[in-house]
Amino acid sequence: MMLVLSFSSVSAEDFWKRSYLCPGNATHTEQKSVWPGSNLLQQVTHLCNNQKTHVFEYDRNGKLQRIRTFNGGAETGWQYYLNTLSGNLMRKVMITGGRMNGPEETYYATGELLSRGQYNYGVKVGTWIYYHRDGRKKKTLQYDGRGFLLKTTDH
Repeated sequence: MMLVLSFSSVSAEDFWKRSYLCPGNATHTEQKSVWPGSNLLQQVTHLCNNQKTHVFEYDRNGKLQRIRTFNGGAETGWQYYLNTLSGNLMRKVMITGGRMNGPEETYYATGELLSRGQYNYGVKVGTWIYYHRDGRKKKTLQYDGRGFLLKTTDH
């Protein structure tokens, strides 16, 4: 069972503080580290039966910067990148076997969708759409299955 992360109900900065329940009778533990010479968090790792499930990484100012997800201890699932000034989501991308594989979305600093596309093991494939802040399409890029750009359309 994989925990689905949602930013809609919890602010990004407080996200790691929410309660984590491991499936079944698995034991939940946390490992925390701080930046050298500081009491500010550098990383919080959540584990179920001693296997990583989530790692929360912080910048030197203590702002949540990235959330990595793991399944069976392997880095597989969504990675979330946060704007450390605003706390808004900047990017989310699916990871499989340590490589970008699946959907990716990027966002303006103010939270509006900037782009949406698909990766196939680290290579951009298919249709990638870029948007204006008001949601109108700005540009569409079409890639083949090997990552070669086939077509660019301005809107």
